[in-house]
Amino acid sequence: MQHNFISERLRQLFNESYLNNTAKELGFCRRLRAIQPLPLLTSLVSAMGEASVDSIATLHRSFNGIGMDATLNVAYKPFHNQLRKKEFALFTQRVTCRAMALLRTQFKQALPAKLSQFKDILIQDGSSVVLHPELAEVYPNRFVLPSPASVKCHMTMSLLSEQPVSLTLTPDRTSERTYLPKAETLMDTLLLADAGYMDLDYLANLTRHSGYFLMRAGKHLNPNVMQATDAKGKILDKLANKPLKEVLRSKGRKRAVLDLDVAWKYYSCRMVAIWYQQDNRYLCWLTNLPRPPF
Repeated sequence: MQHNFISERLRQLFNESYLNNTAKELGFCRRLRAIQPLPLLTSLVSAMGEASVDSIATLHRSFNGIGMDATLNVAYKPFHNQLRKKEFALFTQRVTCRAMALLRTQFKQALPAKLSQFKDILIQDGSSVVLHPELAEVYPNRFVLPSPASVKCHMTMSLLSEQPVSLTLTPDRTSERTYLPKAETLMDTLLLADAGYMDLDYLANLTRHSGYFLMRAGKHLNPNVMQATDAKGKILDKLANKPLKEVLRSKGRKRAVLDLDVAWKYYSCRMVAIWYQQDNRYLCWLTNLPRPPF
């Protein structure tokens, strides 16, 4: 059923009549010549889905290679000129939004009871994309190599609707934490994020506004362990009132899971440390989820 659903949506998206009308409406293709919307879009999706695209020449080769007429070869310059048009950006934006709407799916299964308390479950992450070096003044990279120019995409996504909530593009040097959802908007919402977003003031503010978080803890953290329990809830008195790094590096048998209450000077929360044998270390997560259901 899911396969049929996706196939039907893709047929709607790659509909020649819709693409031609959209291209004409936006002024991208006033007349349908050698570079038509359907083969162009198909070649772009094919090229970007198969390998890393580092030049327009790669897209050009893909376009010529996907054509049904082997005798029709579009030269590089007219292909490049089409992609330079501002209307091309409008066209791809319109088609992308339609694709997101068509492929939008809701969870058909009921959520587990312990997740039904959340209004939404959000995941936050960012990705960096290297740009041409001449864009370094506008989009400076944190590193000189592979290019001094890079843009960062900050994404907040809803896992319940399977849709982006927000997307922001910034220079790569921009702090990730700036683009976390506002704590006051996350009442009864669970936020999932990686270690780069960890900020104690933000977590405290989120808790004050009745929001929840599950966030990977950075290696540099060293709060005081107030209480420690194992996976079965047994209290481990010997691990209490010690710095976290001392607890995690203690000699002897490593427990599969440590469920800790940790505290800094101005904030305290729960930490779950999971032993990863392959890496020979604990991976730690900070959360304010209550223990009984979670």
